[in-house]
Amino acid sequence: MTEHIFPTLYEWILISLHAVVFIVGLTGNFLVCLVVHRNPAMRTVTNYFIVNLAVADFLVILICLPPTLIWDTTETWFLGHVLCKLVLYLQVSFFYYF
Repeated sequence: MTEHIFPTLYEWILISLHAVVFIVGLTGNFLVCLVVHRNPAMRTVTNYFIVNLAVADFLVILICLPPTLIWDTTETWFLGHVLCKLVLYLQVSFFYYF
């Protein structure tokens, strides 16, 4: 009975890797946006494109990573019917439009 409550070794590794990607991704993308915002010399068309990519990656990390981790580790959906549809829509939108 307890094998469904506590994560397995594989799931702990998966959670750890997702946490590292989450923290590094949010920090790195935030720093890219901050550097371009604070330095007027960095405000070029190319750097605006890079900031756009950083913002898109930031949104993908915030919207896609946590629900995917929950789904992969629990193998069920605890977030309700509305969030199921909304998260799926946002994941597809962020993937295709950004």
